[in-house]
Amino acid sequence: ALSLTGDTVVVEGSASAPSYTLAITSGQIPVGSTATVDLSITLPGGLTGAEAADFIESFLKDLQDAAETGVTVGAASTVGNVTTVGLTLASTFDGNFTFTLPTLNDTLVEGSESFTVAASNAAASNGASATASGSVLTTITDNDTLALSLTGDTVVVEGSASAPSYTLAITSGQIPVGSTATVDLSITLPGGL
Repeated sequence: ALSLTGDTVVVEGSASAPSYTLAITSGQIPVGSTATVDLSITLPGGLTGAEAADFIESFLKDLQDAAETGVTVGAASTVGNVTTVGLTLASTFDGNFTFTLPTLNDTLVEGSESFTVAASNAAASNGASATASGSVLTTITDNDTLALSLTGDTVVVEGSASAPSYTLAITSGQIPVGSTATVDLSITLPGGL
């Protein structure tokens, strides 16, 4: 029996990336036999195009980089927002396969995002019973804040040809493509108007 466990919360760009471990919880793989298991990742909602492709490529690379003696990482296949990678475990597998999925420390103000990593479809090459369980929902807490600043002229001469000028600027964070931000601007009129 194989079981997947892992981290459920991580702060974007944190030095400690979320970590997952696929472990043999009972039985062993006999010499000359192998076991296979699928690891899948369900992408955050709304992730499409190049961004989704980058996420999938990173998932596969992170698994390949973590591969150890007795673990072979297969190709990735994607259906909808779920990408599945097959692992083959040999008798030399030490019983624990740990991998991390680092987050990108960007400046996009995107709020929290979640993805799910799951183990399923275990099989043994010698026909023995094999099971895989474990589904880990990981939430990436965004560390970015959108900050806006208003600057402008503090003095203007009445009747002047140049009107006062004001600039609203983003001083921190970035608005993701397809998203919007709103801000209220107000003016306080002099008394008596």
